[in-house]
Amino acid sequence: FGFEGLETFGSNRGYIWSRTLPLLKDTIIIGKGPDTFAINFPQYDFLHKLKYYMTGNIFVDKAHNMYLQTALQTGILSLLAMLILFGMYVVSSIRVYWKQDFKSFLPTIGAACFTAFCSYVIAGFMNDSNVSVSPVFWVIFGLGTGINLLLRREMVKNQSE
Repeated sequence: FGFEGLETFGSNRGYIWSRTLPLLKDTIIIGKGPDTFAINFPQYDFLHKLKYYMTGNIFVDKAHNMYLQTALQTGILSLLAMLILFGMYVVSSIRVYWKQDFKSFLPTIGAACFTAFCSYVIAGFMNDSNVSVSPVFWVIFGLGTGINLLLRREMVKNQSE
């Protein structure tokens, strides 16, 4: 679905995504369950696996897209909530760091957290979330959010003086 002729895109991610997108119609409110991608993916598509992977025996166990995998496993509503949370952090960061001079420690660390956040979110289009990196991302995301709150309070305090 949507990837006709583009199945080889991104080391055959186009094939995986084209088979994952139709599965989302059943996951609007609630997904198929955490870590169930491999069970729900059409593993029986031997002809196309042979065509794109040169073997029919490959076992596809992840979407290679953090957003598709989230939508399938925990639901589109869950993905929407995650995207809103990410969007709020991006808007907050842009507002806070646009006015900073970066002469102190806190804005520098906050901007570094924002840069790391952006890197992970962009990489999520071609990679899935995994156990080795995901906790670090969420810690940096929380740290960045906390720093944004501190800097915003400091900006409001300075404006009122």
